[in-house]
Amino acid sequence: YIGRYVPSKNAVWQFSVISGETGLTPVSCDSFDSEKERYLYHSSNASVGYHFTQNDLIFDGTSATNGSLPDGSGLSLRFTVPASSIYDFSCAARLLSGDAELKLRMTKNGEALYPLTGGWANASDTADSFPAFEFAALEGDVIAIEAVAVSNGGSNAVRIGLGTPVLRKISPKIPQPQGYSSVYSSADYLPALDSGYCGATVYATQRFEFALYSGDKIINSEFYDSAVGFLGSADGRFGFTVSKNGVKAKISKEYGGALIFTAAADGYASLNCASKSTDGKMRVLLNGKAVWPDNGEWQKSPENGIEINNIRMLKGQRLALEICTDETEKTLNIGMPFVTFVSDHSNSALPGSDSYYALYSDPYAGTNYTGAYKPIDGLWNFETLENSTGKSVITDTYKSGTENQLYNSVNKAGYIFSESSLQARLTPKAGVSLRFVSPEDAVYDWQGGVTLSSAGTAEISARILKNGAPLWPEDGTPYKKVLSQGESLELPVFEADCAAGDRISVEISAHGTEDSVTVDLGSPAMIKTRSSVITTPDASGRVYASQNYNPFGNTAYSGEYVPVEGRWNYELLNISEDHKEFTTVKPNRYNGTNKLIQSTEAGGAGFYVGVMNGNKLSVGASDIYCKNGKSYGTALRFVSPISGEALITGSPYVNSASSMAEDTTVYFRLLVNGKTVFPENGEWAEMTDKNRNAGFGGYTANLSIGDEVIWQTWFTSKTNTSLSVMVNSPSVVAITSQQRVKDTYNVRSDFTPYYQISPFWNYEYSLKRDNPEYKLLNSYTGTAWQYDLPKVTLDDGSTKSQMLGATTGSTAGSGHLWINSTANGGEPGAAAFSFTAPKDGWYSLSNIEASTNYRDGDMLARITLNGEQIWPNTKNWQAVRYKASAKVEIDEDGLSLKAGDVLRFEGSIADGAISSYNDSKVIWRLIMHYSESKPNSDKNRISLFCDLTDEETDYFNSIKTEKQFDINYGNAKERSESFMTQLKRELAYWKYLHSENQTANDDSTAGTGGTPGTDGYWVPGTDDVVKKTIKKYIITSGLDAWVVVLIACGSLILAGGAAAFIIIKNKKAKPAAEQAIPSETSDRINDENN
Repeated sequence: YIGRYVPSKNAVWQFSVISGETGLTPVSCDSFDSEKERYLYHSSNASVGYHFTQNDLIFDGTSATNGSLPDGSGLSLRFTVPASSIYDFSCAARLLSGDAELKLRMTKNGEALYPLTGGWANASDTADSFPAFEFAALEGDVIAIEAVAVSNGGSNAVRIGLGTPVLRKISPKIPQPQGYSSVYSSADYLPALDSGYCGATVYATQRFEFALYSGDKIINSEFYDSAVGFLGSADGRFGFTVSKNGVKAKISKEYGGALIFTAAADGYASLNCASKSTDGKMRVLLNGKAVWPDNGEWQKSPENGIEINNIRMLKGQRLALEICTDETEKTLNIGMPFVTFVSDHSNSALPGSDSYYALYSDPYAGTNYTGAYKPIDGLWNFETLENSTGKSVITDTYKSGTENQLYNSVNKAGYIFSESSLQARLTPKAGVSLRFVSPEDAVYDWQGGVTLSSAGTAEISARILKNGAPLWPEDGTPYKKVLSQGESLELPVFEADCAAGDRISVEISAHGTEDSVTVDLGSPAMIKTRSSVITTPDASGRVYASQNYNPFGNTAYSGEYVPVEGRWNYELLNISEDHKEFTTVKPNRYNGTNKLIQSTEAGGAGFYVGVMNGNKLSVGASDIYCKNGKSYGTALRFVSPISGEALITGSPYVNSASSMAEDTTVYFRLLVNGKTVFPENGEWAEMTDKNRNAGFGGYTANLSIGDEVIWQTWFTSKTNTSLSVMVNSPSVVAITSQQRVKDTYNVRSDFTPYYQISPFWNYEYSLKRDNPEYKLLNSYTGTAWQYDLPKVTLDDGSTKSQMLGATTGSTAGSGHLWINSTANGGEPGAAAFSFTAPKDGWYSLSNIEASTNYRDGDMLARITLNGEQIWPNTKNWQAVRYKASAKVEIDEDGLSLKAGDVLRFEGSIADGAISSYNDSKVIWRLIMHYSESKPNSDKNRISLFCDLTDEETDYFNSIKTEKQFDINYGNAKERSESFMTQLKRELAYWKYLHSENQTANDDSTAGTGGTPGTDGYWVPGTDDVVKKTIKKYIITSGLDAWVVVLIACGSLILAGGAAAFIIIKNKKAKPAAEQAIPSETSDRINDENN
């Protein structure tokens, strides 16, 4: 068949392609060609698709370039789960051809299955394939198996083999006192059951593997015959025959047999093998070490078979049953080997890699198990606490039900697992000790509280320990408080710096009661502080980001929410009708589908925490309401764990896609310890349809432990009843270090992403070009700082997104400023790189220029000092045109600046020009050098060809003084290659700009040309490549002659033609004879390896 392919909606397997053009969104194949190795592909790109060969599913794609995934084309093989079960997965993914690295991942409904941390795994780390692993899935779940190839060079064709991807339903997991039991039979793991296939096989790591061995070498099975159930050597002589009656191993003196089981989790394995042949020899090894017999020697097959119990295995370890014979050939009946595996309790069932929730460590969640419980030492450990001795006692009984219970059968104290919270039952004799064991070196925030659920009153005590020493209270004496039903004992929001294995224990007891009482702990969690330390060129800080503090992590739970005091507290505002009184309302509902925390008492207002929701960037975004004139808002509250300088970020804005009536006004303010710090007038910042951004670029405060920072947002309207107000990642960044001064400032290499914590550079915008009022850009997209503007309506009725922004861009040595359009009326805006002088001195502005890729009008540029224009020396902005850079001409000695002076390198757009997302940019080439005193001007010393950065200039200067080619050749070679790569890019760009210097053959009469200025441009009417006359001066800045020659020769090679060398010598320069290259260095330069 050759033609169109329409996949069935009910098909279990779907074959799709992913690429940069689709944003890695799968696109289903739609065409089939049986004559091209049964080729299934998408019609938009016939070179990318799947081949169905007899023993291998093969994918043809293209590699991504420069290590970036969005380029290239990869595969997305999707499996729709037909029945709820636990599935065992195997797949022989490997790179068959192409110069690239294979990357793999597997997801369930978009959530990571492999690797668990998300992202992509390098195939080389997993023996060029997916590992064998199992997972639970519900009917209708979509499992995506995806692979891409990445090259550090250019894009190239690649071929990826998958073998036979298989998802096997395995036997149900049965709860037992020590965990969950499953049975794995070797007969279930033949490569192609009942397929009729006979031929070569492709090895894949799977739960049970059939292998041969010779000496210490394992030989994977290479041939399979489905008709007889044979799996073994390529010639069919040795291997295993599997039937309902058992497994037969055909072996010899040279080739023994091995059945290998790989553990899917940590737990205990029991191996059973009722061998029917007793004239062979056997042994059992775990990762190559003896299990049976103890001495590792071969033992005659026992008449009653082998049964080995309680073999401790860790996830990924391999248990091998090996068989051998002394005869030339022998067929042995080894029965039906199987493994019963009891995995550990699910006390590490975590919804995310950075957050550890006790609520999700219910050891038998989702089962009907009731019976004995044997605790294991895991991440969360549920113990009781004897009131009389203060000693912890294990829980030993589990009871499933509407709410699962885990308790001690003697003192009756224990835990109750509900959907919404973890509760503790406290008895007159015992309380609880909830213990967390850190799996790694990390800093954690504790989240949890104590609320009395029982009727009446009770005196509750609590304390927190680390490795047995008190964390809170500091003297170790438990804190006590008499509570009535519904009242809380607030545990402190503390930060714990833990090493792997450290123990954090929360102890809670009741006193003076004759009956047991129940307290609600909320959703206790240890959240790894995304105090991910952020490091930028000039500063570093510890980041506390609100979106990482979702109380329920990544689970899909929806229902009642019992809030507890935490690092970030999601609260709502009830606003009086005169808009003068604001009272805080606690949330009471959680919707796990879209990660929404809300309150029915505040009209349904709430927060989306850490998710993408439709077209809304819902990282700390909020839904706010105005119903019948009554307003409800949001109050996001942060409790500081640090003392010191911190940057507070997160500016609310209304998305341009949201409908916002003219009578709607959104209000925002930021408070620190109850005092309004933004806006500066102490009132409220306002957002309307014409100005949808609060304009909050950040606030720097000196915080103390326990200080509170609050973001408050609400709105009034007669038309809108609800609005989604986005807040760009509300965060507090504790500044841990900052450079205070340096000698070179480069707008490209100093670029600071995510948080504006640079002491030197800021990225700013102004909504108007004339008499601009600059504010900090407050949204970082992952590649650029930007400010979203309302959409404009064009003459044809269509709408167009607009923005202002700043990025380093892709052009070496440049910084880009994006500028919005002025079409359809309105004043153009502006963007700026803002530099604040750290101390008094002279700042040179050498080799600075502004350029653009914009072809549809003029871009504009200027430089101001403390708001006063210093370039150009007119009152107007400098026009910047395509292919015509604007050179900045300022006193060659530089500018004398005082500490705190602000230089702005600004960009805008001419009236009437229509912006382009890609091209309406002002590109600044901008490097400044600092000196304490006025530098001496020397007109004979001219900057080195290609505008080297200060770092590169220093490096090449160091070669002459330290002879780095001799003492550190490898590093020097790497640095030189990097320089030459940059030089090549610059030369190519220079050729392009000077393409008018090309000279063609005058005898040209016919033919097709090409793009002027590119390599290989053919002369029309001839077979000759265009000849280029390239004139370029290579000038030095006082370097030794041999260094000049080295650089010049490299330039000559890249230019590909003749060049004239003009050496400008300082009048005071030494005679050439005195600048001879040292002999040892000359020898090194001539070395063939240099």
